Amino acid sequence: MSGEYKPRVAVFASGGGTTFRAVADAIAAGLVDFEICLVISDHADAGVLQHVADLNKQHGWQIATKIINKKLYPDGQQGRGQTVTETKATIAALKKHKADHLV
Repeated sequence: MSGEYKPRVAVFASGGGTTFRAVADAIAAGLVDFEICLVISDHADAGVLQHVADLNKQHGWQIATKIINKKLYPDGQQGRGQTVTETKATIAALKKHKADHLV
């Protein structure tokens, strides 16, 4: 229904975006009632970024993208290899785009 809040999903992708495309296709087909607000990738040349641009144009969506990797946020290691500044950048992006769920 129009005017109702739709849950906002952030998608993590590092390559061609198979999961992103499956979620986007389900949204476009009306099979699920939520929106993708953000795609985060650790590769600036990931194919998923072109898919986001194409679908934004095709459907009038406004899915944001963010590149977060060690080259952009270098410092000491944390957890499973992500740096402290990568973690902070990820959390900041999720908050900025008001993501409710992660894929």
